[in-house]
Amino acid sequence: LQSRINPDSKEFNLTQEILKATKRGSKLINHLLTFSKQKKKNSELVFIKEIVEEVVKLLKGSFKEDIDISLSLQSNIPPIWGDSTQIYQVIMNLLLNAVQSSNKNKKIIIKYIHIQINFC
Repeated sequence: LQSRINPDSKEFNLTQEILKATKRGSKLINHLLTFSKQKKKNSELVFIKEIVEEVVKLLKGSFKEDIDISLSLQSNIPPIWGDSTQIYQVIMNLLLNAVQSSNKNKKIIIKYIHIQINFC
């Protein structure tokens, strides 16, 4: 389908979003199956910024219009080692909890702060 669409068009961008959502859905299903079977989790290099942006984009349309969500994420957030599906679920749950607990005309800011901990 994408090969027949102009790469600069809105439709092409929408197909890209559909592909990302499909892949994420597949990962979520695999996570549920892994959890139910207590299989080994899939650890990989995870880019938090991409996951946060994807979760916000996915959920933003389902929020009330009076809730404003803004991102304050640096472009150089370092990747971490973990299970991307679990991290996706954690971020989604945190955002949904923030939205549900906010009153009308509230602003939710998702911000990245780098903290370095040195162990002795």
